Amino acid sequence: MEKFLKINVASAGGPTQLVALHDLKLVSQTSTTVVKLFYNGGRITTITWPNGEAFPALQNSVQDAVKAALATGWTNVCYPYLAKKDGYVDSITTA
Repeated sequence: MEKFLKINVASAGGPTQLVALHDLKLVSQTSTTVVKLFYNGGRITTITWPNGEAFPALQNSVQDAVKAALATGWTNVCYPYLAKKDGYVDSITTA
């Protein structure tokens, strides 16, 4: 069953976006405000926070959420992720 992280974007009560966990290969914090999710096949999802965190705080936060999401039952496909520090992220892009 496909799993997703459900993340608030732009404001604490703002819209949410789903980030797929299928074929996820690596979670990497590339700066104090950016975490990249690398997938099989070369796709990359970039999550950007409004305020920085020391390495590897954001990476650990996302990895913990991924582990928790994958540990839920097959009927729970969306796992809410409360972004570290602010409760939301600035942007999510996939390329």
